[in-house]
Amino acid sequence: MPNDPDTYGGIRVLPEPNAKNRRKLNKEIQEQNKKVSETNALILQANAAVLDKRWQDALAPLKELTGMEPDNWEYLVELGDAQSNLGQYQEAIGSYENGILAAGDVSGIDPETADADSARRKTGVSHMLNNEGNAYNKLHKTNQAMAAYTKAAALARDPHMAYFSLCVTQYNLKNVEGTVAACDKAISTDPGKAEPYYFKGALLLYANQPELTGKVTAPPPGAAEALKKYLELSPDGEHANEVRQMLNYLAALGRAAAGNAKKN
Repeated sequence: MPNDPDTYGGIRVLPEPNAKNRRKLNKEIQEQNKKVSETNALILQANAAVLDKRWQDALAPLKELTGMEPDNWEYLVELGDAQSNLGQYQEAIGSYENGILAAGDVSGIDPETADADSARRKTGVSHMLNNEGNAYNKLHKTNQAMAAYTKAAALARDPHMAYFSLCVTQYNLKNVEGTVAACDKAISTDPGKAEPYYFKGALLLYANQPELTGKVTAPPPGAAEALKKYLELSPDGEHANEVRQMLNYLAALGRAAAGNAKKN
């Protein structure tokens, strides 16, 4: 009836679960707690191995975690990194690809306004793409590597590393135009890093050698400037002595070209 307080206007109290339901509920809670404990133990084991760079020891717990939660992209990126560090490049690519799929479409995420989880997903996908490019490079699959780096750069909050990887890959191919374009992008994102200047200047010099061109010409625009900038930023760097030799060669090349011009 409308005025029945047990039906209208009152608080309905659910009946107590019977003994059978209570036992089932307790068992489910125990199983969930057990799974959480096992997961936490595996995460701690994997993290300890990764921090110590014991990549082989990290594999087993990471594979178990990805088996338990195959759609967890964070487990997949860690597995891919461990496999890559062990030289298991094809397996790493597979893990990264699965991780990228698990993370979903992140192209529309704005890290400045998105929630922390979304921003972390976008950063994670960029990381996986960059490392996937590295793995492809190790397998001498250059086109796939460059495609991965390009995608990584488009998603990264700081695309310097992806552009620098493109710069080095193009340098190894002796592609002057591609090297200069990628190195310039790396420089524009972080002008304080020395390495892109080295690769840009070195390849411009390489492409202008008389042995390749068949004639002595003036040093290409930008070569000396890039190499001098490298020395300015890293005077004791890995390539410093080589860069000084390159600058001496460029100066001699300029003098020879000037002498030829006068003769003509």
